[in-house]
Amino acid sequence: MMMIKKKELLDFENVNNDLKSELLNYCNLLKEVDMNNLLKDHELGNEEDIFNNLTKLLEEYKEENDNVLYHKMKNEALCLKNVNDWMKNKTGLVLPQLTYDLTDENNDFTEVTQNKNYTSENIVDKLYCNNEYCNRLKDHNNCVSKINVEDQKNCALSWAFASKYHLETIKCMKGYEPVNTSALYVANCVFLQTVEEKGFLPTELNYPYDQSKVGDVCPEVQNDWDNAFENAKVLDYNNEPFSLGTKGYTAYESEHFEDNMDLFIDMVKREVQNKGSVIAYVKAENVLGYELKRKEGSKFMW
Repeated sequence: MMMIKKKELLDFENVNNDLKSELLNYCNLLKEVDMNNLLKDHELGNEEDIFNNLTKLLEEYKEENDNVLYHKMKNEALCLKNVNDWMKNKTGLVLPQLTYDLTDENNDFTEVTQNKNYTSENIVDKLYCNNEYCNRLKDHNNCVSKINVEDQKNCALSWAFASKYHLETIKCMKGYEPVNTSALYVANCVFLQTVEEKGFLPTELNYPYDQSKVGDVCPEVQNDWDNAFENAKVLDYNNEPFSLGTKGYTAYESEHFEDNMDLFIDMVKREVQNKGSVIAYVKAENVLGYELKRKEGSKFMW
């Protein structure tokens, strides 16, 4: 019989000086090859910080093979001093706590799509976006195809750019020319509340994107800033079956459509036809850690 000795993680007090030195060397090496500048823009941890971060990751992936662990250990966040604070800025739009009203069991899902008028006045648009196919980028005269593609520099900030792009496509669908709005403003401000109270969204030129500034305090609006949200208003939430929302947005959780996913897909398609885009996201608060492993209970919302 072959006896396999189970490996156990050390406590920090049992870590010798050689291992402490290797931890620092490892993080210095990661810093040299860090394409996202994460370790240049944030404070590096000491030996104990790095050890604790690494231990948490190894505990999370203790059932995985060595190849998976090698890949996960390339994560620069392992070397941060305050990794949990860093994660707070990566969880997306700040939305109020809302609940579904599921008391009416006679709610008809078909009301969501069949009783809405989503037809476009632009006949040409129907050639590029219809019930079977939608790619407005191929229509070079369409405003949507003229929206700038930007480098977010960090995959954890995709939510800010998805939100920014969604707003820009909505303006396009209303007949306005594309305006490059500030992704950093979307990221740093409680956006829906700010737009409702101030009716203001600066351009990228006014408040340019810098990934190291994500998580900063929402800036005061300057007198010389242009308002990309001029002549726009936040609409009231229409209480639709199996949706939740407040002034400014409507959300649908896919789990509430698990018995009728065809309707859910059709609803998303019609929203894209009408508004130009939708935002798909995971409710990340208390779900994703810096180790970036999906935990039980993560849900998609639209």
